[in-house]
Amino acid sequence: MSYSVKAAPVRTAVAVAADQEVEAPPIVRHAPASQARAETVLSDRASGETDGHTSVAQIKKTAVDLMNAFLIEMRYLPPAPPPLVQNRALNMLLYYLEQQPADPTYTAVAAELNSRFDEFQEAHDFMVALEKNIANPTSIISKTRMFLSRIDSVIDKAQVSMFMPIAEATLSARMQRFERFLADDKWLPDEKRGVFAVHVDEENQQTIIQVGVAKYGPVYVTIPKVLRPDEVAQNSIRKLVGRLEPICSTVDPMAVIDGEHQVINYNRLFKQRRVIRAPSGDTDRLAVNVGITYARERLTPENTAIINSTPHDVEEHLAVFKGQRGRSADTWAPEAAQWDNTATVGGFSVTAEASREALLEALTQKQNVIVIVAHCDGKSMFMPKPPPEGTQITADYLMEHREAIAANKPFVYLFSCEAAKLVNAKDFASTLLECGAAGVVAAQTVLGAADGRPLLSRILRENREAPPIRDVWRTMADANYFEMEVFLA
Repeated sequence: MSYSVKAAPVRTAVAVAADQEVEAPPIVRHAPASQARAETVLSDRASGETDGHTSVAQIKKTAVDLMNAFLIEMRYLPPAPPPLVQNRALNMLLYYLEQQPADPTYTAVAAELNSRFDEFQEAHDFMVALEKNIANPTSIISKTRMFLSRIDSVIDKAQVSMFMPIAEATLSARMQRFERFLADDKWLPDEKRGVFAVHVDEENQQTIIQVGVAKYGPVYVTIPKVLRPDEVAQNSIRKLVGRLEPICSTVDPMAVIDGEHQVINYNRLFKQRRVIRAPSGDTDRLAVNVGITYARERLTPENTAIINSTPHDVEEHLAVFKGQRGRSADTWAPEAAQWDNTATVGGFSVTAEASREALLEALTQKQNVIVIVAHCDGKSMFMPKPPPEGTQITADYLMEHREAIAANKPFVYLFSCEAAKLVNAKDFASTLLECGAAGVVAAQTVLGAADGRPLLSRILRENREAPPIRDVWRTMADANYFEMEVFLA
């Protein structure tokens, strides 16, 4: 790869490989501050010359200073920019120098910058492979299948770039923040860590998939349309993710952060990877909770509370469901007993009482809290004790005790019973995280007892490992069951 000043229009790394000229890199057109920094660097260089000549050392220093100027304006240094971000900065710099008056020194600086592209060859090859996967044309037969499967064929027009797309200002700031999070190794010192987010840009009528792995950096897949309705959007995103093989085979874990279409179960899309959900978009909280959960010791009867809110009799049934239609009380008792038996292994046992107070005590005193949920409407969780009315755990109640919960930072598991009335569990998980839980494992759909009990049994088995979060991922992979998702922010 090479670029020349005053010889040809600047070209991005992928375009160079295809021998295609392209317009100015998007960030150059939207980064006057970067150009102002560059002008300062060049001005300082010129003022430092004494004989009209520039030494090789000065050329190298000017190239480094220019590069740093652009990277700082891109909100890097810190953190250290990954290869694709550095490649992006080089493109921007060369385009900037292209616009300057003819000057032998500028040509020399450009040559010095060009010599750095070889450092990013592996990242460049990664980008090319990803672009080929995304751009793979769909046959007429495949298009028909996509239509019948309610998948928008516009995904075949998706564009891949190392440059952040021009987007609405708030969205651009969010994408930049996620970029820096990916680059910052403080939350996880592993070059395989990755991020994924789906952004909808109504202003420019586009859907942007932001995805990346720390080893190479961020990549943007831009669909020239806002996908609608939700079902079509979600099916189309699932299809497009299937084409991200270069990313999927490289990243682990994958942090799915904020963005649109959060109801998609990304465990199913990245089955061979550990998926971390962060629907709040709070990357600071995510970083803290990754550190906490990765350092926890294995589950033990002493550090774990198990609360079974499944009704054991008619009175508890009335307290939990408040007269709502559904399964009769006598069908719940056997299931409640089965959950009790599942939890009573390896020295574990359920709490004596399934009440609001028992849950609060667990959240403020135990490292791990396992709750078997019979009824949750997203805003409240219903407990059968004390009789006759039982108790409700609301978001407001938890927020009142936020300080105590945050001081303990529990890791919470929300299991739902067969035919349980579970609505918007993700919202309740988000409330727990807002109150200071280090993590929540929950399903966005009802987890049937046939799947839930074996999963709980595996989690409590004797060969469980530390930390518990890794054991959850291992357990789901062993069972080939991916309905439970790990929420950390």
